[in-house]
Amino acid sequence: PNSIVVPGGKMGLAMQLILTPLILQLIERKRRAS
Repeated sequence: PNSIVVPGGKMGLAMQLILTPLILQLIERKRRAS
């Protein structure tokens, strides 16, 4: 079984905290490239 069990709300928040900076970096790279 999964050793890490996180409630859906917290999991969603964690994903946002991780993914948002990555998405912002991708947007910045596209702006600089264009």
